[in-house]
Amino acid sequence: MTAGAPPARPLPALAATLAVVLLAYLAYAVPASWFASSPVTQWAVRDLTLRNGTGSTVNNELVVTGTDAAGQVYIAVVTDLRARDYATIAWSARGMPQDAEVHLLWRTDYAPNKIFSVPVVVEAGRLRPIVVASDAGWLGRITGIGASLQRRAGEELIRQSAERLLTSMKQALEGP
Repeated sequence: MTAGAPPARPLPALAATLAVVLLAYLAYAVPASWFASSPVTQWAVRDLTLRNGTGSTVNNELVVTGTDAAGQVYIAVVTDLRARDYATIAWSARGMPQDAEVHLLWRTDYAPNKIFSVPVVVEAGRLRPIVVASDAGWLGRITGIGASLQRRAGEELIRQSAERLLTSMKQALEGP
């Protein structure tokens, strides 16, 4: 340093470097687009199929009242979505038992004979959104989505109004 020269200011340079490193990390670690490029997709109760278990439609909600003989419930909907457009899936369900074992299931045109599955967390009676963009099976066109639930028979299980697909991390953080 020469006489009369202002002292070096390492703090702003350090802050700028940390900001660049943080943005690079987030771009790598957070799957899919951060900004919605596809519309939110949802289905009405009439589009849902209760394949296993018992239930009925009450006030435009699917109310699942029991499991099949094996203690399972399976709700499905036929879809036609590009996987890369939908990073997160959120089922709009309430009254879920805390101890229920829930999985999101889907089929793709890429592997039409295979059913892919990821666990879903139940929190305060609701299903948490699931980030699927980083799953190896989330490829091609998604031809069907379902939710499977394992539970003891004899209790009301789910009030299911519709399935919503969230298209960006921002929407996923804001919640259903």
